[in-house]
Amino acid sequence: MWFTRRLCAATAVAITATLALVSCGTSGPEGGTSAPTESTAPPAASPVSSYDAIRAEGLNALLAEWAEAQRTGNTEALTRLFHLAADPEFVESERRKTVHLDDVPLREWRYELASEPEIFVPAEIADRIDARDVWAPQLRLVYQLTADHAETSRPVGLIAARVDEEWLLVSRSDVTTDAQTWRGPWDFGPVITETVNWQGADSLVLGHPGDKDVVSETVAQLAEALEDVDRFWRAEWEERVVVFVSQTEEEFSALTGGAHDHGSAAAVAIADPERDSSGAATGQRIVLSAPVMRTLPDEARAVVLRHELSHVVTRAKTGQSSPLWLLEGTAEYAGRAAAGVTLHEGASMVRALVRQFGPPDTLPRDDHFQAGGETSALAYELAWTFSVYLAETLGEAELPRVYYALAAPGTGRAVLEDRMREETGRGLAEMIRGWGAWLEREFA
Repeated sequence: MWFTRRLCAATAVAITATLALVSCGTSGPEGGTSAPTESTAPPAASPVSSYDAIRAEGLNALLAEWAEAQRTGNTEALTRLFHLAADPEFVESERRKTVHLDDVPLREWRYELASEPEIFVPAEIADRIDARDVWAPQLRLVYQLTADHAETSRPVGLIAARVDEEWLLVSRSDVTTDAQTWRGPWDFGPVITETVNWQGADSLVLGHPGDKDVVSETVAQLAEALEDVDRFWRAEWEERVVVFVSQTEEEFSALTGGAHDHGSAAAVAIADPERDSSGAATGQRIVLSAPVMRTLPDEARAVVLRHELSHVVTRAKTGQSSPLWLLEGTAEYAGRAAAGVTLHEGASMVRALVRQFGPPDTLPRDDHFQAGGETSALAYELAWTFSVYLAETLGEAELPRVYYALAAPGTGRAVLEDRMREETGRGLAEMIRGWGAWLEREFA
């Protein structure tokens, strides 16, 4: 295949930083790039005995007090909920979170018992706590920001202990790991929140005081970016977005579920894998890496924001198996359209390889986008150039229509071939051949 035969040559190509290296696509089944973020929790399992019912009732009372103390910023009430043998680091982190949440605009914040089996607590932990009962249930943090149309949920690990008839908080790290407990911006420091109104709807940008420069620039650009992306895609959507600005690689990894743990990623659009009862996506977030965004020129940062917004806008019409060359290539086109990036400026790797080896004969696979480094850079460039070819061949206004047809659920090579023919009069294979010949002419 052209891609794999020529990839090794790409490492020898001297290029400037490309947007393909720093802009990532949707995370989760809807975008197909990585493990999904967690969906809204299913109903908790029904207790099977009076003992289980009493146990669950007691823990639920603790969970309600825990959530209420955090939501209201009541650190005194929170302190009363910890066991005397509680992990000091856990206690301190929960206190900090409670303080930080005071600056977060919430509609909902609660903890729920999940239906998954409880986690075994080693005997030495139970002995150390010296309690009547020690429980490590699997929980969900169910929360909703003011810009969210519905609730979303994330996994939370916990060890609780019963002293007399009262359940108390002990730890989340003795049994469970950080990878099992989701952390939000409020877990990483004080939070600053900015609101951007567009078309009568409020979007939110959340970050930290140390990243005020990136937060402020995102706020300044967001309304125009929303306007540009909405005009390009012509889709029905919520017309609002939540942006998290992460301060460190650790925070970026936590907010994205570890789906893009490579240092070059500037942004990722994530969502819950399952839709709500109305069919709308929940938990949509754009996560920006402040350190990486600072390394980009102004124009590139604007493109990244529009690229990720494109994933948010189009998610409702994107199937779980939609190919990434379509999702990422068209989102990159939408991101670059307003910036006027030319083919020669935006595809230096492709240009060099076409001149050396001839035109590509296939589109990149999904795993090429996920590989990182040179492989991902080349995959993004190729996908973008295919979108540029479609726009020049069919007209830019037709690109969203072709996207919606090909990205709809039920994709596969044969299906894509037929859908492309239905929309354009030419099958996908013929379009790929035309694209290769076009690249050869453009880069001659």
